[in-house]
Amino acid sequence: MRIDSEAAEYVVELRMVLRYLGVTNGNMQEESLCCDVNVSIRPAGQLKFGTKSCRERS
Repeated sequence: MRIDSEAAEYVVELRMVLRYLGVTNGNMQEESLCCDVNVSIRPAGQLKFGTKSCRERS
């Protein structure tokens, strides 16, 4: 995925499939469904990504 709207669309579609299958109600407020995001950033034209970092979930 290259842009945030693609990631958001993916999560919406995934939630619909999981709800259809009856696996979860998909209620994010109740933490029935949770998504974490990993973002890699690099300057335009550079082939290699920088240092990986991680943020703890609160």
